[in-house]
Amino acid sequence: MSSSNPSTIKTGIFRLDTIVLIPLLALYLAVVLGFDSYIRPNIPMDWDAMFGDQDRYLELADNLTHGCYATAHTSYLWSGPGYPLLLAALKILHLPLRTAIILNPFLLYGAMFYSLRILSGLIPRPLAIKVTYLMGIYPPFFISLPFFMTEPLTLVLLCGALYYTSQAWQGDRQKWWIGGILWGYLALTKITFGYVILALLLGYGLLSARSKPACKTAMIFAISLLVCLPYLIYTWNLTGKIFYWGNAGGQALYWMSNPYSDEYGDWRGDAMNRPEYHRHHAFISSVRSLNFVQQDAAYKRQAWKNITSHPSKFVFNWVCNQGRFWFNYPFSYKQQNPLALLYIFPNALLFGGLLAAILRLIKPGAAHPPMVLLCGLTFFFSWGLHSIAGCEARYLIPSAPPIIILMACAFGRGHNATGTGVTKVVEIPTP
Repeated sequence: MSSSNPSTIKTGIFRLDTIVLIPLLALYLAVVLGFDSYIRPNIPMDWDAMFGDQDRYLELADNLTHGCYATAHTSYLWSGPGYPLLLAALKILHLPLRTAIILNPFLLYGAMFYSLRILSGLIPRPLAIKVTYLMGIYPPFFISLPFFMTEPLTLVLLCGALYYTSQAWQGDRQKWWIGGILWGYLALTKITFGYVILALLLGYGLLSARSKPACKTAMIFAISLLVCLPYLIYTWNLTGKIFYWGNAGGQALYWMSNPYSDEYGDWRGDAMNRPEYHRHHAFISSVRSLNFVQQDAAYKRQAWKNITSHPSKFVFNWVCNQGRFWFNYPFSYKQQNPLALLYIFPNALLFGGLLAAILRLIKPGAAHPPMVLLCGLTFFFSWGLHSIAGCEARYLIPSAPPIIILMACAFGRGHNATGTGVTKVVEIPTP
């Protein structure tokens, strides 16, 4: 007699998903090893400084190994502790820091694994595999692989959080905690997600009276904020400010409020070394002696003055920011770079596909799985935050899986997907 135990089937599909995506893992490893073997040694550039934030993460990781995070006299909180914690663990284990880069392919592979698990419950499995492979070769993913960058870790945390949230909708309370921990660690890795999670908690809290999945989702986001509570207590003790995630936002908003007509609102951390930014030198010099919390407040005050004095210029900068978010263009005083092509073509497809998916999904009376709302709100809140701060196309990378899942739900659900994967579809009506 053949076994039809649901847990056996579930385990079998789980193992099959780990195998079916092995070619993607091989490709990611080849990119990292090929870059280190051929490109890095033969093209003399400071690649890590150009594409990563290596020095900042290594400094914060070193602080963690000495029992602190931000030094008290500077209050330097430009990054959440998620990625520095990973680097600190490598230091404590006496492993080479390059191990973090070797981990990148496995983290990105894990993100694709969770994406396949999600998609298999939403669209027919053969199509889910194809969509996952298309997602897996999204060109901007490859830019982050050979460097100390947070994107691979961010992607696996986000895709894992989406997957375990979908599992929690089916009543598995253990998945509530796993999902909450992943969402929380995501916020500690990319601090913008701290605000995204708060917005999601409020949004799902309002919907919880109408929908059981919404109530469960709100509980998951409440758990995620508990995960972040030690960090928020730490920043409160350090800065005296409640719900304080970091102090890079002031500079980002300052540059977005840039009032000069020949500059486009992009963030310039090296402005003091660039003579073309001479009009900013006096203000930047006036705040450089302050600690980072005080600098953050001063930048925000000046940004508000710029916005209220030049509101139309802020709107212009906001429009330019959309170009940078999607296509990595335009930047002030910057020559064209062929690397922009790695963003322009794939992101044009994402942008067009997202608009088409939205138009298809908002038809009155249509019923959609809860994942549509979760992916839609996650992207919307993330995009909204980046819209008012200086950004570049790198910041779109974590949003690629939610966008592609939305596209798959809009155009790939011609057949009933329930039962094709481990994530059953729970239909909820569109209000």
